[in-house]
Amino acid sequence: MRRAWRWRAVAQPVALCLLAVALCWWTIGTFSPGFMSNDTLYQLRQALGQVPLSDWHPPLMSLLWGWLISVTGTWASLLVVQVVLLWAALLTISLVLLRSTRSFALAVLALAVGVLPQVLGIAGVVWKDVQLAVALLAVVGLCLLARRWRRNPWVRWTLVPLAVVLLVYALMVRKNSVFAILPLLYLVAHAWFPRSRWRAPVAVLVAVGALTWGTQALVEAQARPQQTHQLAQVMIDDIIHVVPPAEIQAAHLDPDLTARLLQAQHVCQRRTSLVNAYWTCYGTGENGPFTAVAHYDEIQAAWPGLMQAHLGDYAAYRWQAFSMFLFDHRDTWQPGVGTNDLGIVVDHPRMAEALRYYVQTFAERDVPFVFGAWLWLAVGVGLMVRARRRGPYRAVIAMLGLSAALYVLGYAPVVPATDFRYVYWPGLAGSLGLLLVLAQRTELAARNREEAPS
Repeated sequence: MRRAWRWRAVAQPVALCLLAVALCWWTIGTFSPGFMSNDTLYQLRQALGQVPLSDWHPPLMSLLWGWLISVTGTWASLLVVQVVLLWAALLTISLVLLRSTRSFALAVLALAVGVLPQVLGIAGVVWKDVQLAVALLAVVGLCLLARRWRRNPWVRWTLVPLAVVLLVYALMVRKNSVFAILPLLYLVAHAWFPRSRWRAPVAVLVAVGALTWGTQALVEAQARPQQTHQLAQVMIDDIIHVVPPAEIQAAHLDPDLTARLLQAQHVCQRRTSLVNAYWTCYGTGENGPFTAVAHYDEIQAAWPGLMQAHLGDYAAYRWQAFSMFLFDHRDTWQPGVGTNDLGIVVDHPRMAEALRYYVQTFAERDVPFVFGAWLWLAVGVGLMVRARRRGPYRAVIAMLGLSAALYVLGYAPVVPATDFRYVYWPGLAGSLGLLLVLAQRTELAARNREEAPS
């Protein structure tokens, strides 16, 4: 019996590692050199220095990509980092659950999270939303790892800085990720300093804030990204859908801006476009796509007064747009690499096509609800309620649920579009949270069996 236990103690972790490596290799091969939308291709041009760096897309991500390309010589490098981080985080969680619950099946389920259609479908798309999600997943993995070796100061003080760096990167690639990050700040503090009530969370918050400020200042000083005033995009959407044409004309705006707003209203009405009106109805920036919004100063000055005069219509529009965001399951698949003049194509189109069959079968026929923002909002709330019960993963389950729910709700005033990528982190966090609920029950049952009198 002892020999069998020792064999399993070695063979099972090795089997999990081999499975994770195989899945990671397969994921990279399927998506290579990385699926890329127009947004991604523009970031790649910034990384290559072909177009000026701007803040429409996260400058830090473009700079990281450029550095990786200079070191490796391939634009697939960021895909590799993204996918390796995803599977490394899932493997860490898997090994921790194996050690805690002694259930090999449960450990395999942790890796299976990575092949769920709502997770795998865009895991290899080079988007800031995916970068955000894998960074936060890695933070959760580090927290679970620290929980197992909390008494070891070397482990604790090695992993704390790494978790803080990942949180800072997540915050800098997507500004609205602050809603998702706040609960994880507590989780990091709780994982390493469980006896501290307020000092550890404050210390982690200060560390993340200081490092974010310092990194942002360094990027602006060295790279000098152009300011695009992207928030004006949301204000344009509001004006187009809320303010009547006569009032736009009477607002004494620049004649060119007035004409563009009125034309955009007409186009949106014809296309019945409710969200993303800046791209579908209004046009582009001063010097083309992803450049500074023209007349942003006038837009920002006029927006408060125009919305105040139509508060009821503004609230109704935003509620309608958020409802569409919650319940519309469109744009669940990125079709490979967009049209480009760089010669970038998918390396293995048949593997990519096989993945499309898998994802779209679930998205369009079998379980389309797994791509719905409403589901992961509900799962997030459910995890917080479930976390009221005591258990070894109580804090992790609660913070995952809160992070998922806050991130979905954070889109209420600024819904950009209905793409699933905006719900990628809540879908990943909710899936992991449900797994940890099962793991908690398994671990508690195992403890009860060990403590029961023979």
